[in-house]
Amino acid sequence: MATVDDYASGKLLAEARQVFSLLNASDESLAGSLQGKALLEATSAWDPMLLTPGEAALAIRASTHCAVGERICGPNHPHAPFAEAVFLDELAEALVATRRAEMVTKEQAIATLDKYKKNPKVMCKVSGKPMELCCTSPDTCIYWNMERRGLECIQRKPSGREPTPTP
Repeated sequence: MATVDDYASGKLLAEARQVFSLLNASDESLAGSLQGKALLEATSAWDPMLLTPGEAALAIRASTHCAVGERICGPNHPHAPFAEAVFLDELAEALVATRRAEMVTKEQAIATLDKYKKNPKVMCKVSGKPMELCCTSPDTCIYWNMERRGLECIQRKPSGREPTPTP
């Protein structure tokens, strides 16, 4: 499971680089393969979930702290269009302390998401708690690349409840 320390230290960035190398090695489906099973197991703790703009805003409003910074996958793709992520609670504090993000108000965090209307919003768990809200870029996101290779890993609807309408 990725931890706040993994994000703050940059360890996660190195691991993401390795996963992208594997995913870019071919275009074949990884569904049912040993590599595919290993990738799904390795990323399952992040529990990535696609959120509507309203759900993302609710997650931000429920947080104690918010920070904004470059998407975690961004440095591995220097030629990709820039997009930001919103980090919550302890992850926000840790990334601000390492100068990888800037503390913002909840309204500023919501406004950041609004800047990237075309980018799907994916919430991920860090240290077992939903704390990373990424304005994903499907070309450079590990999860979307896994899905293209036949590995369904992004939850499309939170279990047990209907999607929250956009405020």
